[in-house]
Amino acid sequence: MKYRVILIVGLLGLMGGLFMLTRNSPAPTEPQIEPTTPMPTATRAPTATPTPDAEPFYDEGVSEYNQSQYKSAIVQFDQAILIRADYALAFSRRGLAYRQLDEYDRALEDCEQAINLNPDEPLGYVCRGATYRSLQDYSQALAAFEVAIELAPRNPYSYNSRGLTYQDLADYEAALADFNQALRLRHEPLSWVYSNRGNTYRLLGNVRRAIIEFEQAIQLDPNDGDFYYNRGDLYVELRDYEAALTDFEVAINLTTSKPGWPYYRRGLVYYSLGDYEAALTDFDAAIQHDYERLSRPYIGRGLAHLGQAELDLALADFSEAMNQHPNPPDWPYIGRGLVYYYQGEYDSAVSDFGHAIDLASDNLAYAHYSRGDLYFTLKQYDQALTDFTSAIETDSTDASAYNRRGLVHGNMSNHRQAIADFTTAINLDPEFAVAYRNRGQAYNHIGGHDKAVADFTVAITLDPDDSSAYQHRGQARIGLGNEARARFDLEQAETLDKAVE
Repeated sequence: MKYRVILIVGLLGLMGGLFMLTRNSPAPTEPQIEPTTPMPTATRAPTATPTPDAEPFYDEGVSEYNQSQYKSAIVQFDQAILIRADYALAFSRRGLAYRQLDEYDRALEDCEQAINLNPDEPLGYVCRGATYRSLQDYSQALAAFEVAIELAPRNPYSYNSRGLTYQDLADYEAALADFNQALRLRHEPLSWVYSNRGNTYRLLGNVRRAIIEFEQAIQLDPNDGDFYYNRGDLYVELRDYEAALTDFEVAINLTTSKPGWPYYRRGLVYYSLGDYEAALTDFDAAIQHDYERLSRPYIGRGLAHLGQAELDLALADFSEAMNQHPNPPDWPYIGRGLVYYYQGEYDSAVSDFGHAIDLASDNLAYAHYSRGDLYFTLKQYDQALTDFTSAIETDSTDASAYNRRGLVHGNMSNHRQAIADFTTAINLDPEFAVAYRNRGQAYNHIGGHDKAVADFTVAITLDPDDSSAYQHRGQARIGLGNEARARFDLEQAETLDKAVE
């Protein structure tokens, strides 16, 4: 049984680059990994000079923070605050660390305490703004960053933080202006600002410019795994899988803020290349590294198992993906529906595809396609026609959907409509051999044997091992009265079929 499995990573709410894994099946990519913003240790609140005993704990906390060791950083800031209760900077830093751990209430408490202790220190407002940004309260975030910039108009960190907020709001020009200003204000370029600017260009669809930005970030800091991860994701968008694999490998060997992500994305690349064993290994690693959106590596692993016809293992992974997510996205339902389809449990498959369709998410077209394919198998052509039409209305660039709808029309004896669909599929994908073969068969049905021969010839050129194309070309040549050439085609078809046996 041939398993037609299309993986769409368009999850991550996520998302920002499309990952083409199989024919005409876009998948959104992962969301950018936001680099940890390094914080200088030199700034001190003018009204609260820390004692010598507090300062080492503070500096160690900053060092731990910059290495993404947020819990350890909090321990150090706790010690600094115990020694000096009015240490505003330590409260700001601890608040930022709590924010990284998604403990937003505690983060805001520390930010407000820092501002109360020293209202002229900008870091307290940066802390407040960053936390509100994480809570998606962008008006509060922008207001806080505005105060930080007013207090320290030459501080690049505040401009960077405001730029990230504008990026969240899809105001990319404003984001670029802030990142540009952050770079102008710093004598030594800041690698993570180049990274943020690269992500903005990516969101603008300028993938090649984004790669240039990450190359600059890597040149400034070649030990930051996040930069390689993000550049690898961009290479995926360009379908330069070899370069992507190289970058993901480097990211895995270096420190990244999200250790499971490079494994997950590399697994998707291996999946797209048909290397299911390597994909399974990477999805396992993503799960072991406590990948923060655990439903996705389970979905990826389920699809890799499906690609290897390991239906029970695939079913277990899709079910686990649902358990890991309080409101499962559509892909676990699509994946599980495919398993039920291949197991012959058609009612369960229709139910899961229907559930995916009801979610009306980014993968709506493929959910309709999958259910349409099932209805086609069951010879329920009216329902299949409806689903393939819905798939095309959702994504008019999918050559496969036009090809499948053409087959439905053909089975309903609507051969001219079938020819129209096959023609559209060919226009979308001129190397779609099966579409040429199918159109040739439709021409045969209406007596257009000369056009049929032409289509079968193209199909054979594109896929010389397609015995069916030889078989049907032979029949078309019989219709044209060319018995000798027909005999050659029919014999060639028989030879190819025997070779497969």
